[in-house]
Amino acid sequence: MAKYHSHRFFDAAPRAASVTRRTNLPDIHQGVSHPEFASAALTREVCWRSHGPRLWFLLPDRLGRFRPWLAGAAVVLLVLILFVGLTVAVHGVEAAWPLLTTPRVAATAGFFVASLGLLAGLAQIVFPSARQDLAQLTRISTAPGDSLRAMSEALERMPRRSVLMALPLAAGLAAGHIWLLGPSTPHLGPQLASDVCNVLLWVAMFQISIPLVNNARLFSLLGRCTKVDLYQPAELTAFGRAALRPCLFIIALQCAYVLLMLPDDTRFAVGTAVGLMVSMTLVAALFFLPLRGIRSRIRSRRREVIAALDARLARLPQADAATADGARLAEVESLLALRARIQAVSAWPLGLEGVRRLLFYLVLVPLTWVGAALVEMLLDARL
Repeated sequence: MAKYHSHRFFDAAPRAASVTRRTNLPDIHQGVSHPEFASAALTREVCWRSHGPRLWFLLPDRLGRFRPWLAGAAVVLLVLILFVGLTVAVHGVEAAWPLLTTPRVAATAGFFVASLGLLAGLAQIVFPSARQDLAQLTRISTAPGDSLRAMSEALERMPRRSVLMALPLAAGLAAGHIWLLGPSTPHLGPQLASDVCNVLLWVAMFQISIPLVNNARLFSLLGRCTKVDLYQPAELTAFGRAALRPCLFIIALQCAYVLLMLPDDTRFAVGTAVGLMVSMTLVAALFFLPLRGIRSRIRSRRREVIAALDARLARLPQADAATADGARLAEVESLLALRARIQAVSAWPLGLEGVRRLLFYLVLVPLTWVGAALVEMLLDARL
């Protein structure tokens, strides 16, 4: 059986030619399904990203494991200062505490504390982790070594023009969202703080989600120029982690929305629905886009191997099972077992751990909403 595992039947995809000059690269939408064109497209994408500065919201690497806590704590402190400072400035010190502890204001402040704090903290985890995923895929990639090294840096970079162009778009959408929400409280100070935090949230989402989507695009191109060994699918699970980990960003934000639903006020429903629809669209993009390239390579490689096995089976002399010798039957049985094994290889390189994490992500938001409903029922019962 081992002889059928030779490179004659299961050889990796041909190594892509090295491309160094941007002017010689093909169009990014032309033939990227072929490993050689995908490698060239990856080089061009990396060239565009690597010339930009490092993402401004990422803390220095020397802070190590403290980066998420420092970033999250700083943003939480900023939100609290906004709510307390603006409430005190408009209504005075004595009226500030009663206003801040009302259900509407407390729920709104809690939402922005949770969402902005989680986004700032998780950003310090997701982007460096993408570099670790890339390092695990370098060995099986057919892309040029220079492109892979540049891609490691490009995962945390973005051209300044793209960053600045996202600001007016985020601010415009935030203004429309604020108008759609209407006043969340009749008190001017907390309302001003809520509006400022709403703008900050939209800006943060755009500043974080645009690099994440572009990173997903890079992993998709990387998947199209990756050697696929159907007998070692665990080598490809880094693509699954690259797809699942960024989704935690948006899912965490969706969990924070339950804070807005605790007060018994239907005016939050429209804004919550808009936020959830936008975030669900982003979750779908961040999950499916990084896996698009490698799924295409797995399906293509699977068809090639199955076709090779079918050709070998067709070349075997036909004989009745009762009269065939043992060696011929053993060869046929071996080929059929190999064919079944290849056919069973999944095109989703998630692995068992990835599937469990995906299921956890899928039930996390409903569980959070159920928990919020239970808390609301307990509060109503006590009151």
